[in-house]
Amino acid sequence: MPNKNRFIFKGELSDTFGLELVPIKLGRRQKAEEQIDRYEIPYSNNELIIHSGKYKPYIQEFEFILKDYKLIPVINQWLSGRGNLQIDDNTDCYLIASVIEGWEYEKFTFNTYKFSVKFLVDPFYYFMESRSKIITKPGNYANRGNIYSEPYIKINGNGNVELIINSQICSFTDVQDFIEIDTELKIAYKDTINQGYRMNGDFPILNPGINSINWTGNVTSLEIKNRSREL
Repeated sequence: MPNKNRFIFKGELSDTFGLELVPIKLGRRQKAEEQIDRYEIPYSNNELIIHSGKYKPYIQEFEFILKDYKLIPVINQWLSGRGNLQIDDNTDCYLIASVIEGWEYEKFTFNTYKFSVKFLVDPFYYFMESRSKIITKPGNYANRGNIYSEPYIKINGNGNVELIINSQICSFTDVQDFIEIDTELKIAYKDTINQGYRMNGDFPILNPGINSINWTGNVTSLEIKNRSREL
């Protein structure tokens, strides 16, 4: 599990590569900035501020001490691309981050090297979810976090179906065995086949707290990954 001197990226622990985080650059938790529009109001002491409810990604930088120079090729391969990132002592949360810049290995002491890595981090902390939630009857279901989540939902059933989450209604025509919805990616599909033409309505979200989940039609169950998160 992560602690104050190591982290996990793409499932690999920094200890594995003999890396030590420099205490002054641990990549501490940050609050993402909301995307807002500001408008001046003539002859007014105030501004019109429109809150979008959407948040900006931000930069987090980590500084490392490397003890084994021979591991540089392996580290370069590991610290690339995009993946889940766990930091500090947030053992039940993770970030989604991308490495966005290269770096140089600077001689630090006689047998160690120092380098810094910059990540572009998505604005939310996600809670660990070990498995999908199986729902076989309509009801009220909890969602962790302090902001809405963008779930993955698999509807098992056939024919015409309406999915009703709180006041949101999303309908599907001629479902055959199942259909999958990914609100985060804004796609509806079955395995790898696009099913967007069967869907009508906005992609559903889950509010923090209790959500009412209902449906009409021949549905045997829902499989839901909440993707619960917080700012």
